[in-house]
This record gives sequence, structure tokens and C-alpha cells, in this order.
Amino acid sequence: MLQMAKLTADYIKWQIEIENLLKKYKKIVLFGAGNMCRNFMKCYGDTYRPLFTCDNNESLWGSEFCGLEVKAPNSLMELPEDCGIFICNIYYREIQHQLREMGIKN
Repeated sequence: MLQMAKLTADYIKWQIEIENLLKKYKKIVLFGAGNMCRNFMKCYGDTYRPLFTCDNNESLWGSEFCGLEVKAPNSLMELPEDCGIFICNIYYREIQHQLREMGIKN
């Protein structure tokens, strides 16, 4: 019973932290056009509408996913520095490294 209560509390804490992080940015972009992006849009898309999503899959560029245009990662270079980029992909560590290599910090 205690373990279930702890897991529930951890989940609620995680949700609050995400909300606080989303509130930090006036504009956001997602990285990833898959299930995690779909979940983000379902949970937060109305309140925190992303400008677009980007993906490493070239075949998706120029298409639409969950009402968002899918762009190439290099389009992130054109964003203002105060725009938050949220990685919606299971390979978040690799994508984080990719973004750091591109000089993107948010």
C-alpha cells in the first residue's frame, strides 16, 4: 500500500514539475512526431500549443502530425533563445546530445 502511495505521489510531483516547466516558456516546440507527441498534444496541447514539432525522419518533414507541422531539426536554429524545446521521444538522451551539438540549450 505504501509503495502505491509513493508511486502516485511521484507521478503527481512529475506532473506539477512539467506544468511549471511549460509555464516558463511563452513559446515551445516539440521534438518527435510519434506517440509521445500525440500524448503531449492530448494532455497539454490546448493549453501549451507548440509552434511545430520536428523529427529526424526526413520522410515526415513537411507533413502534419496531431495538427502540427513536422519540420527538420535544423529549423530549431531559427527559434528565439527563449523558446523551449520539449523532447517527445524515447531516445531523449541521444536527441539531447544532438541538440547540444547544434548549440541549442533550451
